[in-house]
Amino acid sequence: MKPKDFNGLLVTHSTFGLGKIDKLEYNVEYDTYYLHVSFSNKTCKFQFPSVFKNHLTINDKKANDYIKSLLKNDTTNTEEKIFNKVTKKQYMDKHKKK
Repeated sequence: MKPKDFNGLLVTHSTFGLGKIDKLEYNVEYDTYYLHVSFSNKTCKFQFPSVFKNHLTINDKKANDYIKSLLKNDTTNTEEKIFNKVTKKQYMDKHKKK
């Protein structure tokens, strides 16, 4: 599936109820994807695909199977990815040739 394939799909959140996916975006700085979902009274941004571990379910079988495969294959902790990226940037900034 491609990010645009998620646009318009329905999801259910454990607290906010039924919502619709507005977009799935990639954040280069943190090397991660974010899901934008509109609910009846608010719009929320969630980390993708980890939000589907506990808080969101998707009402599309093809998308659900795809997300399950991502979660099964995701062995890297996202917080660890962010920490490593920030640490690497700090190191590179500190050791830049002047």
